[in-house]
Amino acid sequence: MNAPFTYSSPTLSVEALKHSIAYKLMFTIGKDPVVANKHEWLNATLFAVRDRLVERWLRSNRAQLSQETRQVYYLSMEFLIGRTLSNAMLSLGIYEDVQGALEAMGLNLEELIDEENDPGLGNVAWDVWRLASLILWRR
Repeated sequence: MNAPFTYSSPTLSVEALKHSIAYKLMFTIGKDPVVANKHEWLNATLFAVRDRLVERWLRSNRAQLSQETRQVYYLSMEFLIGRTLSNAMLSLGIYEDVQGALEAMGLNLEELIDEENDPGLGNVAWDVWRLASLILWRR
């Protein structure tokens, strides 16, 4: 299964990541690097890492579609994904490269990671989840 067009695969070098982060900041988020705050740099970094993750995901999907295989899905109401940037960088093996790219631009990766919200359950969400689980249990 081939794509009807060609494209350049994003590379994983420090220089390519540096360019990609700056590009995402300017053209996806629409911010000048001179005035961008930490949260905007975080989002630019997330988009740059996401580009590399999406390509891997698409390759995996193509491989599954080309074979007649079954898939198993597991859904758990207790699963919390945590912060996505550090998880994605570790999964791709590019943590140090992203750190180097950001350092070359005068930024600290750990500070940006601290800026990311953890999508965990808050107190209100926990109460709603617990109520929903009780309703499901009683049925």
